[in-house]
Amino acid sequence: MRFLLLPILVLGLLGIPKGFCQYLIKGKVTDVSTNDPVPFATVSLKGTTQGAVTDFEGNFSLNLKMLTDSLGVSYLGYKTKWKAVNKTQAIQTIDFQIEPTANLLAEIIVRAGENPAWPIIRKIVVNKEKNDRKKLSAYEYESYNRIELSMDKISEKMQQRKLMRQLREAVSELQKTTGDDGKPILPVFVSETISKFYFKDNPRKTKETVINSRVKGVGIADESVLNELLGVSFQDFNFYQNWVRLVGKDFHSPIADGWKNTYEYFLADTSLVGLATCYGIEFEPKNKLDLAFTGKMWIDTVSFAIAQIDVFVGKEANLNYIDKIKINQEFELVDSTTAWLPSATRLLVDISELTRNTSGLLAKIYTRNQNFVINKVHENEFYEKTFDQQERVTNPNEAFWQTKRPEPLKTNEIRAFELIDSIKNVPIVKTYTALSRMVMSAYIPVTRHIEFGPFPNSIAINSIEGVRMQAGFRTRETLSKRFFIKGYVADGTLDERWKYGLDLQYTISRKPWIQAGVHSGYDVERLGINPSQLGTSVLSNQVFAALARFGSYHRGFLQNDQSVNLAHEIIPGLTHSIGYSHRTFTPLFAFRYRTQPTLGENSPQSRDYEVDEFRYEIRFAKGEVLIRNNNRRPLKLRKAREWPVITFRYVGGVGGSPTRQFNYHRFNLQMDKSFRLGVLGRMNTETQVGFSPSTIPYPLLFNHQGNPSPIFISNAYNSMNFFEFTSDRFISVGAFHDFEGFLTNRIPVFRRLKWRSHVFGKVLWGDTQNANERLIPRTAPDGTLILPINRLDDKVPYIEAGYGFDNIFKFLRIDAIHRLTYREKPEAQKFSIKFSFAFKL
Repeated sequence: MRFLLLPILVLGLLGIPKGFCQYLIKGKVTDVSTNDPVPFATVSLKGTTQGAVTDFEGNFSLNLKMLTDSLGVSYLGYKTKWKAVNKTQAIQTIDFQIEPTANLLAEIIVRAGENPAWPIIRKIVVNKEKNDRKKLSAYEYESYNRIELSMDKISEKMQQRKLMRQLREAVSELQKTTGDDGKPILPVFVSETISKFYFKDNPRKTKETVINSRVKGVGIADESVLNELLGVSFQDFNFYQNWVRLVGKDFHSPIADGWKNTYEYFLADTSLVGLATCYGIEFEPKNKLDLAFTGKMWIDTVSFAIAQIDVFVGKEANLNYIDKIKINQEFELVDSTTAWLPSATRLLVDISELTRNTSGLLAKIYTRNQNFVINKVHENEFYEKTFDQQERVTNPNEAFWQTKRPEPLKTNEIRAFELIDSIKNVPIVKTYTALSRMVMSAYIPVTRHIEFGPFPNSIAINSIEGVRMQAGFRTRETLSKRFFIKGYVADGTLDERWKYGLDLQYTISRKPWIQAGVHSGYDVERLGINPSQLGTSVLSNQVFAALARFGSYHRGFLQNDQSVNLAHEIIPGLTHSIGYSHRTFTPLFAFRYRTQPTLGENSPQSRDYEVDEFRYEIRFAKGEVLIRNNNRRPLKLRKAREWPVITFRYVGGVGGSPTRQFNYHRFNLQMDKSFRLGVLGRMNTETQVGFSPSTIPYPLLFNHQGNPSPIFISNAYNSMNFFEFTSDRFISVGAFHDFEGFLTNRIPVFRRLKWRSHVFGKVLWGDTQNANERLIPRTAPDGTLILPINRLDDKVPYIEAGYGFDNIFKFLRIDAIHRLTYREKPEAQKFSIKFSFAFKL
């Protein structure tokens, strides 16, 4: 027996695992609504302690000694689901599609002492700076990125519409690939991108080079611009920062400073993630309306770094049009250091139906990073182009993408590419696409190359023109991607003058961006309105600009304007422009100025003037990312938040002839800065300084933008009338603070309505030189009273303050505004209620 003991022991050690692991169950866990994988879910055999955890792709594999009748899947935020097991099969595949639920963490009862998760959270926070990838001197990696946009929540009523009837076959074909209990989705956009991402610290710079991409979508006109959206730059989530920027909002990180005030935590388990032993910690926000996450994170027990994290935001949060946001992220320890870099990220944004009769939208982004290199610093010149695109392979085929994808596409993902080609060629889809473009741009396509509009400006009624009729056009990118023409003609029933405007723009270069423009126009304008400085709300500004053409024109004038302009982006975030213009000013109100002011009352007077102006502007906005699309207005994808935005403007008038007698200078410096004030919200500030040392008529000075209309305009003084104050030197300070639900989320009635509150204020100090005031006579030679200059008292600033609510019906904002100084003026708006429109998440 002693001689048999050793062989039996060896055979036992080698043979027991295979001998007793007689069954293999493998499968995949996906979300029933989105068909996306569910990583980190727990798979268990009923009545036993045997189980597994799904990987990042939702796959699992179980080697079992025995079988019971059921296999189940459970995960935070989903309903537990069980499926029958076939006890007669040694190898079987069981896939799960699980349904989201509103249930979050189980009730936590701490009977004595502190929450056991808290000491771990403290150590995570202490080690944040060490584990944050931003502490590296440099890192780079290759990235594969896939974006899908689909229609979902397609109701039975919507499927009966003409549009959906034509697409029903496509919907049913896709439904076959989503599984028996999956829900149908209709793809409208799919892209794949391969890029290289680079990061450098001190000074902090990033760069992304797109190596190749392919895009298929309904209504896609220009793929070159979309490529800037398809890389990894805009999916760079960093939970080590106190605030995670997502869908234009700041979400409180579960490991932020002050974590205890925002989250509840539960120490769930300890498990192996890759080669790291990790704590599993579940968390949820104390207030469900706050912008915070629910989820689970796996923390390395040695470095206290995040090895994996899975978070979601439900419809309870104070967000518009969003049913769910979900992020899964997996990290890789590079070179056995403390550098944990994101190896895989999956983002899902489920957008709700706008009405009961429309569909929802489902946006999915999948990123896989590899070939990490750390602490390899390139020269500063290498990072100057934040975004770069290599000359791509001409129409790379499917074989090329198969070699570049980290894993093969699923059946429904392959089918999505095929379906989009079919969908976008359906006639009614082409019609819907054209209508959508028309609503967004305010222009109507009339030919393949020409659009008519903007249609809100087609008609107006005012005291100078009577009924004003206007017809305009612009060219489309199908005519040229570099050359752009826009123009209009207008006529009025009272003045019977033809007015016009014509703009020609040519993009000389895209890398770097250089654009030249020429303008010629003749039209009726009014003092105190500067459309270029109205603010950022396009919808409200269009309404305001249309309303400004109506009513009584106080201090209206005719302007003939010819100008040229050249703009250049020096480096990302630093742009400048130079221009020249020749303008004539013909007042339609009682206006005169002295041409020889040293003669006092004996000076000759004039009412018209001509000016030649040179303009220069330079703007610094570090961190800002703009997308420039076919000569149109650039789209701001990322605002400058860490650094202030500084803009300097100079205008110089050149005289020396009888009709061009003004030599003058105007200087303007503006600084905008955004501040995050913790849980209190975000404050945006604007400071401006303006100065003109010259003696010139007041239409050439700083005429502060008033707004007597019922529309709130962010960059105007909303309790000031048109042309109420003029200065040749001024300082202005404005602040807008958005509480982002901090107050209203805690008041029952507002919590239910999901309204959001804000406060704001503006202060303006200004003055006008006596010489500029003496330039304007009291009467004309014929005895007509001349309208005087309206100046501010240099000892009394103009002040207005207000408060209000936004997110009313998800798009309306209402403000109450108090005018605190200069209230004694007869037409002063002492108190006003104004509204504006903003579609905000």
